[in-house]
Amino acid sequence: PFRGRNVVLFSNEEEKTLGEALRRNEPLLLRGAVDHWRAAWTVDGANTLDRVALARAFPDAAAPVYYDHRVVGEEKGSVTMKVADFLSTEWPRAQADLLYLKDWHFLQETTTTNGHRGAPSLLGSLPPGFDDDWLGPWCQRVLKDDYTFCYVGPRGTSTPVHADVLASYSWSANVVGKKRWRLRRPKDQDKDDDRRGSMPFDSDFDDFDFDDASLVTIDQEAGDLVFVPSDWRHDVTNLTDCLSVNRNWFNAFAVDRVAAYLERRRRAVLHELAQWETTDGDTVAWTCEDVLRADAKLNFSNLLSLLYFNLCCGENDGSPSRRHEHHRDRLLPVLDGVLQRRLDEGSLFLVDDDPDCSSSSSVPRFPSCSAAAAVVGEETLAAARVRAREVFLLTRRRLTD
Repeated sequence: PFRGRNVVLFSNEEEKTLGEALRRNEPLLLRGAVDHWRAAWTVDGANTLDRVALARAFPDAAAPVYYDHRVVGEEKGSVTMKVADFLSTEWPRAQADLLYLKDWHFLQETTTTNGHRGAPSLLGSLPPGFDDDWLGPWCQRVLKDDYTFCYVGPRGTSTPVHADVLASYSWSANVVGKKRWRLRRPKDQDKDDDRRGSMPFDSDFDDFDFDDASLVTIDQEAGDLVFVPSDWRHDVTNLTDCLSVNRNWFNAFAVDRVAAYLERRRRAVLHELAQWETTDGDTVAWTCEDVLRADAKLNFSNLLSLLYFNLCCGENDGSPSRRHEHHRDRLLPVLDGVLQRRLDEGSLFLVDDDPDCSSSSSVPRFPSCSAAAAVVGEETLAAARVRAREVFLLTRRRLTD
């Protein structure tokens, strides 16, 4: 179920694979791939969200709730609301009053009413290949965070046009209801940006004179899984009341796109820093990485740490050792390109002093904000640069040996 001009939409009905979708950076629709998730979220396994049970399971959880972005003249933004309150109240149906619960980190909810960790049990297994996630395990280990979100909203709620964070992939498991996705190829987006600049915030594709045939349209039913490729802009509308679980992730196939995204954001940061009066190279190098981390949620030091974690750390310390020979051609250009330039500039900083790391083998990381005052010192900056060079050489050796 899609429209497209010179567009291929892979689906399991055509016996295409995730690997092929990754190589071609194309969307993938998997019919019924998460049907087995529905029992944990629905009434008697039907297509009705069990709002009462979910509210009882997470009585204290809170999440952002967004007002409808398409209401002309209204800029209400979002509010933080208890999830139980959102689920327990009657949902408004008028367009101007629609509320959409988004970006709920439900896996971080440590307890339910019975005192046990309940959130992960709401997730079932994924099709083969979706567990090759280089971002998630590193993020949990180093940043103590995750990129898994729950979305709950009534018919008519939507998410405006956007490309996913960090130029990452995402998957969306639709557990309840029906959604409509509209996606636009990166090459078409580049043409649009050249002609009229970047797309304004909170826009829909309907706000522009796009030819519908240039959009890939997917109608996602309950139990379906959608793979969203890197850098594809998309908007999403709930055609019925919906609950979905989304995860941002990437693996070796997208590292070059992630690095290119960070390079674009770094240029913007440097442009802002140029307004400062300081010319101290050490200060600019450190501050650029620190601001980039705050702006993009990742910086080049962290990207190097992530590659080291996925390529060099073994399974004995809880990290996902990778078969490096499969990734050489994709990752070496990133290491020998943008990361080598950052290293030569003295712009990479890594330390091993993670006090929360339970493993005997610490994962190098960009120093935390709490340690910033110490890191900015000349000796500590030098030590962090030395460690970054060691990590760079170890990672490159892993790919070339």
